[in-house]
This record gives sequence, structure tokens and C-alpha cells, in this order.
Amino acid sequence: ASEWGLVACDENLLFGSSVPQGGIRRGHSRASIVEGTHWDFRPIVTSDSVFAFAQKSQELAWRYAPSNRLILNPTIALGGGSVYFVEIDNIDNIEAQKIPGRVRIDQALDRGARVVALDQQTGSIVWKQDADYAAIEHHLYGFYANQSYITVGSRNQAGKNGKQTVWYDIHVRDASDGQSKWEASQDNQTGAGGDHGEQDHHPVIVKDRLYVEPFAYDLNTGQRDYDWGWQRGHRGGCGTISASNQAFFFRDRNAAMFDLKLKTHMPVTQVSRPGCWINMIPAGGLLLIPEASSGCTCHYAVQASMAMRPNIEEADKADQE
Repeated sequence: ASEWGLVACDENLLFGSSVPQGGIRRGHSRASIVEGTHWDFRPIVTSDSVFAFAQKSQELAWRYAPSNRLILNPTIALGGGSVYFVEIDNIDNIEAQKIPGRVRIDQALDRGARVVALDQQTGSIVWKQDADYAAIEHHLYGFYANQSYITVGSRNQAGKNGKQTVWYDIHVRDASDGQSKWEASQDNQTGAGGDHGEQDHHPVIVKDRLYVEPFAYDLNTGQRDYDWGWQRGHRGGCGTISASNQAFFFRDRNAAMFDLKLKTHMPVTQVSRPGCWINMIPAGGLLLIPEASSGCTCHYAVQASMAMRPNIEEADKADQE
């Protein structure tokens, strides 16, 4: 039996992926957090196929099910008329794969990986490229933007003093043929083995910029911006960043935001906190914060879902300046 992994749609198709029963994380508990996030070498959810249904007829339009291969769910991305993902060898024989549909990628990626692009409408293979992700140990994310397929993964690396810190590797490919456009690696200078998500920072793309905190990159050239206004002390606690075209939203003890134009950091609330992953959602001109802190050991006065609108007068004043 299988269950839905990916859920996405365009004007004509409903896209999905099939995950072996039990692989999807649904429960919220300390045990699920310990097993799934915020530490080194956490298992990644995988699919054994991706598919599409026609929305009008509700019939299966296509299905891609690679023989003896698994698809890493966090790497699936849609854009430019294609579906992209990283697939790996099926490693049922590895002891670390204790739950079907989940796999430790530090033990899987060194056996070989490839990036695949499928035609979004037909499911036919557009291109496949072997990829060297053997160094990646914790997480690997995939994105589409600016006619590029981007992957960002994390790992540990020892410095000259022998102390291990968390590094992030970035690889940007041309979405039309899978050829490499540029690569980069960055030392985040946080100690290995952290328990507040140091290994699973989710990158953010705004317009033609890729943000892998604490740095920003030009998506087209890979040029790194060291001084774009973000400071390492801007973010305290677990969780990761969400973004609109003008601002970042994240946990800094409380809910907080960073204005990309003004380069200013400010609290959004002072009596509540966001959840441990991504639950600050900028959409439709509002900032939505569904309650996700209840049950955490952190103590905050208000546990409630919130919807916030911009201060129009302040926004107009900033635009005039």
C-alpha cells in the first residue's frame, strides 16, 4: 500500500507521488521531531513513483516508476514545463532504512544519484544527469527558478583545528539540459550535531536571488553577497525562513521579520512564537501564522493562530523614501 507524497497542480494536471505506507510524517510529538528533524543524519522521505492525473477526466495521464530507484521527496520541483527530482538506488538492504519510505541519505547518496527531468504534460524523460552528492549527509532540497534546477544540501566538515562545522553545498543546473551552471560551498560556522535545525535550513528564492543563510547568491552567476544586511544574530531558535517579495519571516525567539529593501530587522509579535519548521505564511497581502507551538517545552504567553495585515501608512511612507 502507498500514500500520497507530493501534491501539486497546474491548469490541467494534478501531480503526486507514491510513498510506501508509513513513510509520511503526520504526527506531532517529541518522538517524531527527534526521528525526523533538528539533528544529524535524519531519515528523508522517499517516493517510488511520480504521476499526474488529468483534472477534467480524473484519469491517470502518466506515471514514472523507476526500477529499483527511489525519489527524494524534498528534491521534487515543478517549473518551466518539467518535473525535476533527484533519484537514488533502492537501498532496502541497508539497516538504516528502518521505516519503508524513509532513508538516511548519508548512506544512500554515496551509492550513486542522478537528477531527472520529466515533461510535465506527458511524463516522458527530458534528460537525466548523474550527480555527485556523496558528501551530503543531512538534507537535500530541490527548487526550480530562473530556468534553473537548484539543489542545496548540508554536511559536516572538519576545519584546521579538527572541529566539525555545518557546511551547505549549492549546485545550479540549466533546466533545459541538466548541465552545471555553477556550484558553491559555504561554512555556516555552526557546530556539528546541533539540535535546533542547523542542518536543515531551508533556502529561499526571491526574484533572481538565492538565499542560503547567512549568504545571498546571484542565481544566474553564483556571485556571493556577503553583506546584504543579514546578520548571523538575526535568528534565534529552531524553524526556518519563509519569504514574500519584500521580506523574510522567521523565528527570533518570537515571530520576526527582515525587510529586504530597508535591511531592517523587527519583531512581529512579542508574546507568541512560530512553530519549529515553517508556519509563517505570507500570502494574499497578509501574514498568516497558524498555531504550531502548543506542546513545545518553550514557554510563551499566547498560543493562537494569527492573521496580520500590513501597516499601509508605513508602507506608503517607505515607498516614498
